[in-house]
Amino acid sequence: MLLVGRLSDGLIRIGPWGLGVDGVLSWIPGVGEIYSALAGGFILVQGARAKVPLHILLAAGALLVGRMGFDAIPLGGPIAADLFIAHKWAARLVAKAIEKKIARSPRRI
Repeated sequence: MLLVGRLSDGLIRIGPWGLGVDGVLSWIPGVGEIYSALAGGFILVQGARAKVPLHILLAAGALLVGRMGFDAIPLGGPIAADLFIAHKWAARLVAKAIEKKIARSPRRI
């Protein structure tokens, strides 16, 4: 899941910014939206499978929907999508929730 976030938004580092598959594909009409939806859906499904709290899934989903909304803006949309690393943020939110859940669960030997 974190790998999807890194591939989507941080494959290549350019100073403090990163460019990933999502940023490159956002310049191709239709393709960027499909990739963004599939990658975001994967992150959310993994969170749901791990029984992450609903408020975490909603926050991650809001980030991803907001990111997909940029694609509706001509020319400026792909630029904004390159800078808004929603997949990475959503993946981190879900991963941290999973880590907390694992840390709270009783250990079995």
